[in-house]
Amino acid sequence: MGVFKRFGATVGVLGLLSVGAVGTATAAVAAGGPSCEPGSPSGPNSISHSGAVAAASDFSTVSGTTETDIFLTGVDTVSGSIAYLQIEVFDPETQTFFVDALGCTANPDFQIDQTLTGATLAPTVFTMVDSISGNPSTATVTGAWTGTGDRTHTTQTSHYHSGRFTNIFNFIGFDRLADATATVSDPGIGVSFSGAAFSAGLDKTNVVFIFVCAAGGC
Repeated sequence: MGVFKRFGATVGVLGLLSVGAVGTATAAVAAGGPSCEPGSPSGPNSISHSGAVAAASDFSTVSGTTETDIFLTGVDTVSGSIAYLQIEVFDPETQTFFVDALGCTANPDFQIDQTLTGATLAPTVFTMVDSISGNPSTATVTGAWTGTGDRTHTTQTSHYHSGRFTNIFNFIGFDRLADATATVSDPGIGVSFSGAAFSAGLDKTNVVFIFVCAAGGC
């Protein structure tokens, strides 16, 4: 591992791993389904109820003065599944980035057990965009996760009231560390990887947002 470790670009409120890989699950929860962009309820008197089960992993290799980090996440919601991929290639000593490519695929063949025992991602094609060069590329990825250790349980509730406006937030989450393997091939940016994850995890979330405006508006 290089001395410099960059976190994944998509980070949510529930970060199971110290490297921030699992945070993408919460973005998908907020969206309520397959989308690359998180969303939220809008307008007065609205209720949003969403949930997701996710698996994420961080893979890292070093060759000479170049480190390659790969962040892979699969998410399953009631609206469908989605997979996220980020590939970074950089010099850990100078913190110079050569590649920072992102992609997502809606409705891949992603299977995950609701009790967080394991997950699989069948061969999936991602259209990647490198934020440094602006060039697109194509990555083909497979992945597998196996839960290890005990599950942890997190709950969070907040209630905010001001004037005619009330905002209620309820969050329930379960997470578990995991072992993971993946194969990643993106000839366009010269990345080919097959091996075990540096860190990985599984999580399950349930989120409820309630927005209420009393008569007369907020």
